[in-house]
Amino acid sequence: MIAEIVSVGNELLDGTKQNTNAIWLADRLLKAGIQIKWITSVGDEADSIQAAISQAMARARIVLVTGGLGPTPDDVTKESLANLFGCRLAENAGIKDHILNLFAQRGIPMPKVNLKQAMVPEGAKILHNKIGTAPGFHFTRGDSHCFVMPGVPAEMRRMTEN
Repeated sequence: MIAEIVSVGNELLDGTKQNTNAIWLADRLLKAGIQIKWITSVGDEADSIQAAISQAMARARIVLVTGGLGPTPDDVTKESLANLFGCRLAENAGIKDHILNLFAQRGIPMPKVNLKQAMVPEGAKILHNKIGTAPGFHFTRGDSHCFVMPGVPAEMRRMTEN
C-alpha cells in the first residue's frame, strides 16, 4: 500500500516551523507496513493545496493531509477540498455545539471566527476532534482515501490514533 503525506502551511515553507506532523505520521505508517513514497509541503494558497492533494490522490492509495483547518483567513484547506471533490460547505450543528461547549468549558469567550470551523464539506465523513475545534475529514475517490486532519500536533495525533 502506498501513502503520501501533504502538509499545509506557509510556516513549513519559510523555515519558522519544523514539519513534525509529517515525521510522526511517517513513523506510524511505516510501523503499520504502509510505504510512504512522497511527503509534500504546500503553502496556504487554495490553488496550490488543491493541486497538491489532487496529485497525491492520483498516485497514492492513502493521502494524509494536515493543516489549514483553523478559523483564520489563511486556513483554506476545507475550501480547496470542497472544490476538488465537487461539494459545498455546510454548517454542521453537532460541530458548532462542540465548539461552543469547548469554549464554555474553558471559561473563555469564543471569537465568532471560530464558527467557520463548523462549516464542513458535504459528503465527507467527519473525523471528530475531541480536544480541539477543527474537525477532520475522510474523502474517497476510486480506491484512494484522503484523510484531512488539523495541523495542531496534539489534535492530529489524537485523531490519527482514534
